[in-house]
Amino acid sequence: MSDDLASAFMASLVAGNLQHVDENTVQMSALGPAKKINPKSFLPSAMVEQEVNQQNEKRKRIADELNREAMRTHPHSDSTGLNESPRSMKISTITSSVENEDIASMLKIFKSIDTSLKKLVKHLTTSES
Repeated sequence: MSDDLASAFMASLVAGNLQHVDENTVQMSALGPAKKINPKSFLPSAMVEQEVNQQNEKRKRIADELNREAMRTHPHSDSTGLNESPRSMKISTITSSVENEDIASMLKIFKSIDTSLKKLVKHLTTSES
């Protein structure tokens, strides 16, 4: 196993040097970039899978912590969605609390934005001519 790590380490050093060559090359070779070495290809697949699994677990822990912090700082009034991830929550639970007055207000805002954008486009297209 240590031979595999040593090989991957050496490949990483060589890849770094080849990356430096690519960054300082004036004209790209027809064969493509000089850096074609993937240090992970020198490791056993089980080791690479273990690293990928660890990274996925770390991302999941961070996402869970961020979700907990978001729920702590901005609690949701509907307790049924507390254990669900934001992606699995249904849109109907979000839109059910929107009042008709809010919708009318948002429509006015969107119409105002639309009008402003149209004026901006008209100004830009007439000033280019």
